Amino acid sequence: MKLKEVVLLAERLKGISSINEKVSLLSSFLKRVDKEEGKVVVALLIGENPYGKVGLGYQSLKNLLVLKESNESVEVSEIDKILKELKKIKGSDSLYRKLNILYYLFRKLDDKEREYLVNFLIGEIKIGANKGIIKKAIAKTFQISEDILDEIILKKGDFLQVIEGIFKEGKNYIEKTDFEIFQPFSPMLANIIYSLDELPKEKLACEYKIDGIRIFLHKKDKEVKIFSRHLKDITNNLFEIAEYFSEINGDFVLDGEVVLLDKENKILPFQDMMKIISRKERERFENIRPFFFDILYKNGEKLFGIPNKERWQILSKTIPNNLLIERIETDDKDKIKRFYEESIKRGNEGIMIKKLDSPYFIGSRKKYWLKLKNFYPLDLVILEAEWGHGRRKGWLSNFLLGCLNRERNGFLPLGKTFKGLSDKEFTEITKILLTKKIEDKEWGIIVRPEIVVEVFFSEIEKSPFYESGYALRFARINRIRYDKNPYEIATIDEIIRIFEEERKKKGEIDIFY
Repeated sequence: MKLKEVVLLAERLKGISSINEKVSLLSSFLKRVDKEEGKVVVALLIGENPYGKVGLGYQSLKNLLVLKESNESVEVSEIDKILKELKKIKGSDSLYRKLNILYYLFRKLDDKEREYLVNFLIGEIKIGANKGIIKKAIAKTFQISEDILDEIILKKGDFLQVIEGIFKEGKNYIEKTDFEIFQPFSPMLANIIYSLDELPKEKLACEYKIDGIRIFLHKKDKEVKIFSRHLKDITNNLFEIAEYFSEINGDFVLDGEVVLLDKENKILPFQDMMKIISRKERERFENIRPFFFDILYKNGEKLFGIPNKERWQILSKTIPNNLLIERIETDDKDKIKRFYEESIKRGNEGIMIKKLDSPYFIGSRKKYWLKLKNFYPLDLVILEAEWGHGRRKGWLSNFLLGCLNRERNGFLPLGKTFKGLSDKEFTEITKILLTKKIEDKEWGIIVRPEIVVEVFFSEIEKSPFYESGYALRFARINRIRYDKNPYEIATIDEIIRIFEEERKKKGEIDIFY
């Protein structure tokens, strides 16, 4: 199958409003796809690279859009091969080598194919058919129940892996798929709330939300494997934990987070932890501490469907108490408020709130789990704005945010965000920013620092990429502050104060070795 056929299908889907018509069109199309090309065709449609990010942004790829147009096109199997090659390229000259490979590919494409492939590579595909519609089309094509297909995707945790299996084996793949120990799956996720007023009125479980790395620990006999939330085997990165759990009785699968401690047993910032744990070779680091909050399998029994309260009781009898996350069960909002404040005081991100009757939904974000994080509000200015791509095309949507310098006569950058605004607000702020333009750039515009926005963020971390020396983590714009001028915003001294206060507050805990 040619890439051109995928692009033409995407164009047709954009012009159809009926979900049933989209599903029928997709199903007819998928019936023509070769079983060896099924995964890459679906990947191109949903904008999800099956081999991970290629490390190239729009600025690196834009010159490929102006090559002389060709009508040669390419097979999707060639696209698949190139995506594999790009993932393998490492080193100081990796950018040049990746672009060189893509140059020979893009010279075979027409303008529409090039634009589509660039949007795919930067994760900005929008074809008018989301993953849910694609699933309906797959179910119709292979005559599989949508509920069963959803269940298999959740168990496997990898949408494209399931698609590949179905294309190659049909219903036989569905029949032989089940939970297996040492087979990673995607975590259950939580919805964010911003106030205790959003809590359901019932007895709830509340747990500390620590700033760690999400892990799944699988153990059978003496063998232990640890997987990340992205399904990557990270056992060798956390060999201390694997060795410790190999001596604990029973077979089980645990869900939790791991943190790294400094010499004073205080939790290190997330970025420091990643630097140490991601090293290919490192010395034994005794101050690694996991905390677990769920158990999904024990001694041959799957526990996904039983209530959260019962799973917690099983977990409490499986591992030592000092490896359990701090937890309370209550329907008293005042107690939850105090628990939240204590968690923040100890340097954590906030709290998780879970319904006691909650099953475990693999890979899903359900209202059974909520998270209340310690989001700071700061007023900052917009210094630059980039033109959006894909869904945000036509809007200025990626904003460089800044604070005042010490002299209060200039501004220092603190990082970028495109999150928080509605489509209507993107349209509005684009019009405003264009009136403040100082200079056009290929990627967007530099503006007069006059637009003040209220920004929520969870943490400040050191950064070598910005002149301020700091960057906001999980930043999102809450609103445009029409009532404020740029000399009323936060200063760099406030940024440093917040950073230092948070660093001091990181909680002290005992190591388990």
